[in-house]
Amino acid sequence: MPDRCGRQPRPAQRRRWRVCRAVLPPRPAGGAPAAPWALLLATSPWLLSCAEQPAEPPPAVVTAEPESVCYLDDFATPVTLDASGSAPSLTLVPAEVPEEGWSLVYDWVLSGAAHVELDRDPSDVWLQITTAGDRPLHVELTVHNDVGGEATTLFTLPITLPDPPRDCSDKGCPVDFECVAVAGGQWCAPARICESDDECPACLHCEEDVQRCFPDGVGE
Repeated sequence: MPDRCGRQPRPAQRRRWRVCRAVLPPRPAGGAPAAPWALLLATSPWLLSCAEQPAEPPPAVVTAEPESVCYLDDFATPVTLDASGSAPSLTLVPAEVPEEGWSLVYDWVLSGAAHVELDRDPSDVWLQITTAGDRPLHVELTVHNDVGGEATTLFTLPITLPDPPRDCSDKGCPVDFECVAVAGGQWCAPARICESDDECPACLHCEEDVQRCFPDGVGE
């Protein structure tokens, strides 16, 4: 039936759907070639399945023992940098590293303070160094796993500055300290006897004349 404008309605058209497959059937003799978009749709599942997935990066972890060095340590304190906390793959909970099937490669780059390498594990999972202690030591660790993933972490070995000696000739000393005469003055020192530097807190030395611990530069 014509509409108000006298136009005849168009006959209904049946929509045809073509099912595309990864393997196309051969073209019939004398048939027209398939449209380019049909070939793309038909082969897209195969293309997606063959796409290379990115390698899973391993978490890189660095620890140091001790966690800092004294200012102007002058290469006296060995420091162990340890990457054994790294793992082949990222996990949300602690997991044991498999004995077989996984391998990690460790690349260390040290900068900042002057340093000397004393020892190194054959697998490079740790190394032992000393540092001048005039500035922090910056550590860059890159870990590679055996599926092509890699991750880099940064770590800084800080410098510990001792508290300056306190003149106790007028104001006395705080609790657990006592006033000791040394180096032409009176200084607050921890109220305990020492016989060697090993018995003093970090960044202090034992002044043997008075058997007390003082910062470097006092009594030396």
